[in-house]
Order: sequence, then structure tokens, then C-alpha cells
Amino acid sequence: MSTDKGFSMLVEIVCDRLANSENPEGIVPFHKGLNAVVGTKSGDNSIGKSSMLLLIDFAFGGSSYADWRTGIVEHIGNHEVCFTHAFEGKLYRFRRSTSDERHVATCDELYRPVGRQTNDEFCDWLLRAYSMERMGGTFRGLMSPFIQIWRRLDPDIAQPLLGNRKESARKSIERLVKLFERYDEIAHLKAEATKAAEAQKTFAALCGSGYVVPASGNREYERNEEEVQALDSRLQALMAKSSEDLLDLDALKAERLSELKSELSQLRRARTRLVSELTLMEEDLGLSSFRHTASFKQLEALFPGVNLARVEELEAFHRKLCRILKEECEKERKLKEAQLASIDDSISELEAEVREFGSISSFSKAVFDEYSRVERKRAFLEKQNEAFMEKKALKDAKKEADDRLSVTEMAILEDIASTLNSTMGTLNDEVSGGRRAAPEIEFKSPSSYTFGIPHDRGTGAGTSGMYLLDAALLMDTKLPFVIHDTVNLKQIEDSSMFGLLGVYSRSEKQVFIAIDKTASSDGDELPKVVKDAAVIALSPGRELFGMSFANPGKKS
Repeated sequence: MSTDKGFSMLVEIVCDRLANSENPEGIVPFHKGLNAVVGTKSGDNSIGKSSMLLLIDFAFGGSSYADWRTGIVEHIGNHEVCFTHAFEGKLYRFRRSTSDERHVATCDELYRPVGRQTNDEFCDWLLRAYSMERMGGTFRGLMSPFIQIWRRLDPDIAQPLLGNRKESARKSIERLVKLFERYDEIAHLKAEATKAAEAQKTFAALCGSGYVVPASGNREYERNEEEVQALDSRLQALMAKSSEDLLDLDALKAERLSELKSELSQLRRARTRLVSELTLMEEDLGLSSFRHTASFKQLEALFPGVNLARVEELEAFHRKLCRILKEECEKERKLKEAQLASIDDSISELEAEVREFGSISSFSKAVFDEYSRVERKRAFLEKQNEAFMEKKALKDAKKEADDRLSVTEMAILEDIASTLNSTMGTLNDEVSGGRRAAPEIEFKSPSSYTFGIPHDRGTGAGTSGMYLLDAALLMDTKLPFVIHDTVNLKQIEDSSMFGLLGVYSRSEKQVFIAIDKTASSDGDELPKVVKDAAVIALSPGRELFGMSFANPGKKS
């Protein structure tokens, strides 16, 4: 076993289910550049081409190979797969079973297990080994659009960046930015935009619950402003009236009554504030007693593979946090209740002294009652307008954050498009000799793009363009490999297909393909590019697992 020093690659796969008279150890070796799983010129089915690609994907942390829907385990039973990766001239051997695909064993040179890790940990190791850890994604997440195997991913030639059919264009574009290692330029802007959106959402929830009631619009805001001015005038008049009442008293009594009214006014405002705060605290304590009753088993049913231990850990943390906050709130409530009791005592004492002034004090109380009513109305209107301005400020802040993010994203995407289009143009000249236009990618927004060959919407041209895009990404990014099934290659004319294979064969990275079209339409000779790239040849009687799944009773 040998590998180029400093080259990162899958070196081999060893599996006893692949063993036959010609390959008794069941070893499939690989090399840099193009690695071809070769079928027949007539395109025979059910000989194991796609299964071999799934097996390669299994060695890169994929799980589709062991999925019951592929029928592999159903036909040949559970088994173990050994494989070797090379990084910087050093070999790393592993062993993985279809009966426990969630774990990967580390092995010695004879593939004897010496350690064990989860498949997620193995994929994290691959991420670091391929120097992709700074991209800001998981290994499988970053690789998903470039592992195109029948029953795993059916590619869309118009949307070649999709990791699956349900994925949004924004997510696939974000992945591309990560592959170009530009995501750190927008990560903080995305965080700011998310924070602004959450702030707006929280405020909207407060409005919806009735805790905050903003003015409905500019007209109501202006009416409130006018009414606040009118209420201010009314308050000033009431204050003047109260001063006139005090003229009926001698100077000393008038001064004392004025002091009493002032103290009572301050105490009553303080009391109103404390009562409001206590009311809010009672509501908060009510909210903090909320118990989560969601079934995590139901969550697992909806999202297979979700880390329930992590979810339950977070839930426990939230309950602990709520308990601590509730204890602090209880302490604060008791303190405020003591303050309220003290204020009530002071108010009672002052009111008793005021009553000693007789009718004057009664008349002044009526004035003060009116004053209180007007003041409450004024405060309500002011809060309405403050809430309106807060709502507007949050909306503006979100728009500004979104705009900053969008401008930066578009600048990055324009750079990426320029790079890719240039590389695809160069590669297209190699493939077609300049006879065909090169594919182009154009980003309309951070969540929309177009891809294709101008003025040519044919399936073959679109498929060829998709392969050129992958080749360009292999050159322009740290994308370590691609996997393509034969179903797509069949759509491309001979000259373009063999031109593409030539480009892939010269790549410093690995390209794994399954190919049926093993000869051009002009002859029966196996093209040199395919012959040199072949890692395994399959045909009726020489199936991957010694049988055709279409006819499992007949073994080769």
C-alpha cells in the first residue's frame, strides 16, 4: 500500500463481501484523481455500481449504505467494512459495521480494533484532517451536495448546490460561502441580524399579550401628543387651584398643609409604582412555574437522530435557571411588600394630620383626585407613544442589520461567482475546445441564484455544466472529493463526457464515479482515461457482491 506524501485520500476499502476468486481479500484500492467504478457498454443494471459508491460514502461517514432502503443488508446480511485514509503521508485505518453504523473503530495495520469513537466524532476528525474546520460547518453538511448517488441524492442541474430536495436556496448558498472560507466575514452580521429579529419578535409577543400597547400608527401617535399637551395644561391649572385653596389658611398652617400634600403626593406615587412592580412580579412568578410537558420521544420521532441527552440537559439547565430566578424574585417581592407596608403607614399618618385641617383639606383632596386621574391618563398616552417609538426603532434596527448583512453577502457572492465562472470557462475550453458556451452561476440575492449554460437548456448541457461546477470547486476550494453516479453521466454526449473525465483524472483530489459508457460510439475499445481510472470492473456474472439484487437466487 502506498500513497503520495502530503496527499489526502481514501486509500482502500477492504470487505469480505467483495471477495471473489480474482480478489480473495476483497480489497478495492484507490488513487488520487479519477476513480472509476466501471460497468458495461450496454449499461447493465443491478451489478453493484451504485452500491460501490455507497460503500465509498460509508468510508467517509455516510450512512445510506447501511440503510434498509438500499437493500444491501437485506441481501447480503450485516457485515464489517475496513478502510484506510491517508493524510500527510500517514495512514489511518478504521473498521465500521452495518449493524452499528453510529460507531467507527480505529485499527492497527491488520485492521484489529484498538479504539472506538462515534461516527460524528469520526466525521469531525475528517473535517480537521481535510483542514475544513474553519469553514463553520459539519463535514457531512459541507459535503452533502457533492455525494450524488442514486437513492441518496437526485441532483437538480438547475440548482446544483442543493444538499437535498427540501433544502432552501439560502442554506445551500451559505454552504458555498463556507467552502470558500468567507463565512467568518458575515458570521457577526448574521448574529446581529438574528438578535435584531429576536428583539422584534419578543416585543411583538409583549404587544400581543397586552403588556405593552403601542399607538396603532402615526395618526394615533400625533393625537396622543396633542392630548398629552392638553393634559399638561390641565395639570398646571389643578396645581394653581390647589395653591389658591391654601390662601384661606394662615401662613404657618398653609406651609404645613402644603408640605403634607407634597409628601402625600410623593408617597402615593411611590406606592403606585410599588404596586405596579409587585403586580408584574406576581405575573412573572406565575410564568416561572410553567412546567414543560413536551415528550422528547415524540421529538425523536419527528427528528430521527436528535440528541435527546443534549435536549434533556438543556431542559434541566432551564429548570434550574427558572428556580434560581424565582428565588431571587421571591426575595425582591418580600422586600417591596415591606416597603409598601411602610409607605401605607406613612400615608395613614399624614392623612390623619391633613384631616385636622377640616373642609379645606377635603376640597384640596378633590383637586388632588382629579390631578391623579389626569396624570394617569397622561402617563398611559405617553407609554403608548413610547411603545410606538420602540416598535419603530426595533423595526428600523432589524432592517439596518438585514441590509448590512445582505450588502456584505452580495459582495462575497459576486467574488465567488467571478472566481467560479472564470474557472469553469477555462475547464470548458479543455472539455469542448471552445465549441460550447461555459456554464455560469449568478446570485440574485443571498437566497437566490441561477445556474446553467446561456441559451442552452438541454439536459446534457445542464448535466455537463454541473460536473464542471464540481471540478471548479475542487480547484478553487478545499472541497476534498466528489462522488457521481452513472445515471447523470448517461445524459452527456461522448466527447464532452470523456473530456470531463480527463479533467477529473488530472485533479489533485479524488473523484469517484460509476460509469456505464465505457466506450465511445465510434468503437469498442475502452478509452484510456477510463482504463487508467478503473478501480473495479462490474458486469453480469461479476457483480459487486457476487449476485444481482434483481435476481438474488442466481449467484456468480
